[in-house]
Amino acid sequence: NSYDASSFAGRVADIEAQLTGLSAKAAVGEFNKKNFAEAAKLYKVAYKATQDTIHLFNAAKSHLLAKEYHDSFDTYSRLYYMGFTASKFRYAATNVQSGKKEVFANNETVFTGIEEVFNTSAARNTAVNQGTHKKPEKVVASSKVPELLRGLTTAAIQVNKQHAAVTIIDDALAKRPNDKALINQVFHLYRQLGEKAKYNRIMDLLIQESPNDPTLFYNFGVSSSQSNDLARAKEFYKKTLALDPNHLNAKSNLANLLLDEETTIVEEMNSLGMSAAEDKRYDELKKERTKLYNEVLPYLESIVETQPQNKDWVKKLMSIYSYIGQDTKMAILQEKIDE
Repeated sequence: NSYDASSFAGRVADIEAQLTGLSAKAAVGEFNKKNFAEAAKLYKVAYKATQDTIHLFNAAKSHLLAKEYHDSFDTYSRLYYMGFTASKFRYAATNVQSGKKEVFANNETVFTGIEEVFNTSAARNTAVNQGTHKKPEKVVASSKVPELLRGLTTAAIQVNKQHAAVTIIDDALAKRPNDKALINQVFHLYRQLGEKAKYNRIMDLLIQESPNDPTLFYNFGVSSSQSNDLARAKEFYKKTLALDPNHLNAKSNLANLLLDEETTIVEEMNSLGMSAAEDKRYDELKKERTKLYNEVLPYLESIVETQPQNKDWVKKLMSIYSYIGQDTKMAILQEKIDE
């Protein structure tokens, strides 16, 4: 840098560019070796050298994988309030000769598809003017905000900063109320953070937008079951099957939820004595069990019809047939097994 000669300027700039990339390359190496704590340190050095926030984002992720939850939460929070999205414009054009996409970054070219992507509009425009490319366009890389919020939530739960995480998530949703990817992510995060009212509000919003989507209702069934809201989980699985009668996972999950109720009934039956009052209660429980079996029976029969090789379901179905006196059906099913 002490030389004024213009012949040195290009060489100095090239050396500086290579030096600023060394930390990032080293970080990638440590990350791939699962040395996440070291990777986090190196990514932060790379950020200081370049001010490229993607390095800070990778540092937050590395802290999380290293179980350095305080550092991870602080870094994710810092990124959010900096306005990080990693959603950048890229400049694309179709390669006339090869039809492949070339991504120019760090002086390397990667062929990945049917477009050619440039880091600057000038580079893209030069290629178009030279006739090697056509159909110039500007594309936007997908935002990393949903991934940021997911990492933030995981770290927040570990360091008991759920309230701070909810504040950030609320703010992100307020700024991007029509971002479907974000809404779907936030739905799960509110559940993890115990924000049941907000979770239900997002759920209702998604249902209004897609009232005939069986996958949506199935996912709600799974989420409700994980949140121990079993009554609502059963409703969602039944709605799934109303929209898609062949949804095998919905049938299986619903059958399992119903059969789980049998455990409580059987435990009480086994605890009863021999008094007249207890005999009466036993008969009541027996009716409840029979009613439960009749409710689950159509789902079990459908599952076994499509998965006759599933021995656990077959055994359960035969047990129910035996209990409710469906001897003919049990015999037919036994014949199929023997075949």
